[in-house]
Amino acid sequence: MALESANTQQQSLSDMMAFRKDWRAYQSRLLNSLDRYLDNKRLHLVAAPGSGKTVLGLEVIRRINQPTLVLAPTITIRDRGLIALLISFYPRAAANPNASPQN
Repeated sequence: MALESANTQQQSLSDMMAFRKDWRAYQSRLLNSLDRYLDNKRLHLVAAPGSGKTVLGLEVIRRINQPTLVLAPTITIRDRGLIALLISFYPRAAANPNASPQN
């Protein structure tokens, strides 16, 4: 019974999170054509450091709304991705970027 209750309360990623900033032009173009790019269920993105790949990847994960494995080469890179997720997609974290994820 508890499992059934949990399943009825489960929300999709689209319901729980949304990008809170403005997309860059190249990001908007990619997102507008995302369905076409994902025809083969793969997406390979190459862009310069600092160009917004992390938030773009998080938005792709949000849109496909499927379990997703994210790999990072270091703990530092993993933590940057988590911070980007919290600040860019969750309003409570954006209001307090120094808060720990448990807050």
